[in-house]
Amino acid sequence: MNKHHVTPRRAVKCVPGAQVWLKGQLYMISAVNSLESVRLVNCSTNAQIDASPLDLESSESGESADSWRVSDQEIRTALTRYSKLAKYVEQPCSGSDIEGLKLELGLGRAQIYSLIRSLRELPHPTALIRAPKGPRLGSTNLDDRVEAVIQKNIEAARKTNRQIFLSTIHDDVEADCVTASLRAPCARTIKKRIQASHAELLLRKKHGVT
Repeated sequence: MNKHHVTPRRAVKCVPGAQVWLKGQLYMISAVNSLESVRLVNCSTNAQIDASPLDLESSESGESADSWRVSDQEIRTALTRYSKLAKYVEQPCSGSDIEGLKLELGLGRAQIYSLIRSLRELPHPTALIRAPKGPRLGSTNLDDRVEAVIQKNIEAARKTNRQIFLSTIHDDVEADCVTASLRAPCARTIKKRIQASHAELLLRKKHGVT
């Protein structure tokens, strides 16, 4: 019996404007260069770099920033479908094309049209990977004092105009909580607060509010 356990990899939806994590730093995807490369903007310094989607950790800005996971099989299926459907992003798909795709992909007419629509909105294989069904995990309600500690450290890091590292903020928050006899939050919770803080900052800048 094979006892080897393979942990599903994290999938990243490469959508311009989406927030992602790379080596403990928060970035925003500004462009999809190719299947192997995306352009990223550092959320704390505005520095731009190119990176492989495989190196990114998925997140979603706003209230929910939970990662979603897919299996290797789902990724292979998405790549196979992409290889057959990508050309229909720019050209019409005839009735005879649909009949051929039904045989090749083992899908119904409605499913194929739905996948093509998804690709026309986002011409990348990740558009064909479905997020899991069901409700997402909600964020944990923290003690107001812990929230204050997190926000204090995020603001302190931002005022230095240096790259904001999750590990650094997590260590500082943990130290402050221990000093104040508070239960320290997990790194995932701090990730969510960094993302929410950045989203609020962008909104304030857009509307000229400081």
